[in-house]
Amino acid sequence: MKSKKRVLKYFGKRDWFDEEAIEKMLAYENSGFSLDASVRIHSWDRDGLERLIRYCARPCFASENLRWNGRWLIYRLSKPTHTGQTFIQLEPLEF
Repeated sequence: MKSKKRVLKYFGKRDWFDEEAIEKMLAYENSGFSLDASVRIHSWDRDGLERLIRYCARPCFASENLRWNGRWLIYRLSKPTHTGQTFIQLEPLEF
């Protein structure tokens, strides 16, 4: 949560997002912010750096599972969750 607040504060200072958008993003259950500080790549590890860059460059959603219904973005999950949920409904700003 701390990293999310710091990043959004940084974005706000640069006027990349307005205050309302930042408040909404802070309230999101699934904000997309996830940080694993245990992953380290040494400057000389070119293969490790390439793997990380390839991973970061991947799209976060498979486009064939995504559709727009006029108000929401609907993402069809590849398999149901433990509660049986088969899709995620997102506001455009969440996406």
